[in-house]
Amino acid sequence: MYVTNGYISEQALTEIAPFLDAANVDVKAFSDSFYKKISGARLEPVLETCKRITKPECPYCGRSINIQL
Repeated sequence: MYVTNGYISEQALTEIAPFLDAANVDVKAFSDSFYKKISGARLEPVLETCKRITKPECPYCGRSINIQL
């Protein structure tokens, strides 16, 4: 299980993919302004990571997404 804040390059994710059974991306907020306010970072890279790990052709992707509010 890979638990991440979602800040990982596509290359790094591809390199660790063969070792992953599951991934959990901790998304702190859903608006860019609020995300930046609470984390000091941008939301877009995190969402891109979420997209990458949920693509059907992705060998390490999960088949479901659980969102806890």
